[in-house]
Amino acid sequence: QRDRAEVNFLRARQAVDDYLITISENTLLEVPTLEPVREELLQRAKDFYEGFVEERTDDPELKAELAASYIRLGQIEHDLDGDWIPMLTRGLEMVEDLADEEVSFADFRSWREGIYNTRSGVLRTSDVEQFRPVVNRAIAIWEPLVEKHPDVNGFRADLAGLFLMRGMVHFNVHEYDIALENFERSRALREPLV
Repeated sequence: QRDRAEVNFLRARQAVDDYLITISENTLLEVPTLEPVREELLQRAKDFYEGFVEERTDDPELKAELAASYIRLGQIEHDLDGDWIPMLTRGLEMVEDLADEEVSFADFRSWREGIYNTRSGVLRTSDVEQFRPVVNRAIAIWEPLVEKHPDVNGFRADLAGLFLMRGMVHFNVHEYDIALENFERSRALREPLV
């Protein structure tokens, strides 16, 4: 009974993952007249993720996936122009706790495939100084993942996205040399993936 419930949960979560990827990457939904539709679809995906997170906070086998869900919720909030930094921060806290427990993120499909969608290339934050330590914290988490698992493309893609975001942070505060350095690190990580 419990195994069947777990399988059903994982199937439902996979369906929402696929739904979110489709919505967030569909360029047709970026047409200004379709923006309300995109926002509604992202809001629905956010509601699903919040339900998953609420249901599974104490299940040690799903903590890594829950951390990924919080990070994805942060991305959804970002795309909806919401308060996204707390969700991202909560996801990073969970990842740090799991790293302390020596959880192998390479064992989780969504982590191997990558959990960030940084395709938009736009960083929406009015408080760059609030976000700077968050992106630095995320980079400090992903760099060892890439070092330990250089063949896992999702880790490389995520770290590339994080360097891109950190580059945008520095660009926004007119630190162009540091921004360029981060953009180049992002490009170097992404080149082998293309």
